[in-house]
Amino acid sequence: MRIIHLPYYQDNPYQDLLSEAQRERGHTVSPGGGGGRFLKTALFKWRADVLHFHWLHPYLLGKSWYSTVYRSCFFLFELFVLRLAGTKLIWTMHNAVSHDAPHVRTELFFQKLAARSFDAILVHSRHAMQLLIDSTGVNPERVLVYPHPHYPLHSENPLSQKQARTNLGIPEQDLVFLFLGRIQPYKGVERLITCFRRLEGTHLRLMIRGGCPDEKLKQLIQSLALQDSRIDLEFGHVGETQIEQYMAASDAVVFPFERILTSGSVVLACGYSRPVIAPDLGGLSELFSEPYPFLYQDGPTETGVDALEDTLRSVAASRAELSGWGKTCFEAVHESTWSGYAEVLDAMYSQSSRITVNPETVVSNLSVNSKIES
Repeated sequence: MRIIHLPYYQDNPYQDLLSEAQRERGHTVSPGGGGGRFLKTALFKWRADVLHFHWLHPYLLGKSWYSTVYRSCFFLFELFVLRLAGTKLIWTMHNAVSHDAPHVRTELFFQKLAARSFDAILVHSRHAMQLLIDSTGVNPERVLVYPHPHYPLHSENPLSQKQARTNLGIPEQDLVFLFLGRIQPYKGVERLITCFRRLEGTHLRLMIRGGCPDEKLKQLIQSLALQDSRIDLEFGHVGETQIEQYMAASDAVVFPFERILTSGSVVLACGYSRPVIAPDLGGLSELFSEPYPFLYQDGPTETGVDALEDTLRSVAASRAELSGWGKTCFEAVHESTWSGYAEVLDAMYSQSSRITVNPETVVSNLSVNSKIES
């Protein structure tokens, strides 16, 4: 079977790992470009059995409202022609709406229309499934839930915390909070810095690593970080070896999202057995089969303290228990694999007509004991 994943982003390991798992199952898998028009290429060059979309906004959004409407209409036309040509159309919905959506209502309107063109839609949580059904009105029988697969460790012999801290010059007695990843407005890094600065303790450290394409945001974060010597800020791309070292050196990884549906970054941190601190948004709580103490209800607490600040303080006071919570995070994600994901997609792809999924096969428990029926 010839499969095209699109749009393709070279710096996102999700598609590479999925493609590799699908090739191991005998498929021919190729990247499909980064957005824009693709109809002629799809019909005369790719000649794919399956077009598997991951993000729709590169095909829907333009620089203005008018160009957004034009591009969206043309995308719907492309999907219509491809369906007539017999190409199977699949969508994995990673986000409810693009992160920096300039025309939210217009995007949601055309996303709703596009959703009805897909043979099947895959999501990574029950929350995402319900959101999709509510916002687009698609038949639940065309929606399948599979937990986000975990990311394999870069090294077979991962660094110990002591080794990593020696390499980075971090004292062994310090308690290190880590933010790792691309810095964007919705990720709440400036709020994280503000909350961290209210914590007392010279042994506390906040390490921030990641690129920031927004120059104004970059300057703001830099100015905030300079006001506290305990904050270690470094902008730039983070390679696989660096990811391993930063994860190993940390005590907990913080994701202060303002909004989120699915987070590969949270899954990545869990795979390194690091406790994650994040708001209880989207499908994050579905990772855990038991109550997890470091998913906070966003907003102020009963005492008026920012919930993120309160959770950071709680983690700092629970250092002896962090290793155990790290193991809980690992157990939450390790059974969901790329090979299992590829197997489920095989069942979706191989249907001869518009795919239907019995509601009984939708994942009812996305904890460590979850199993996918196909």
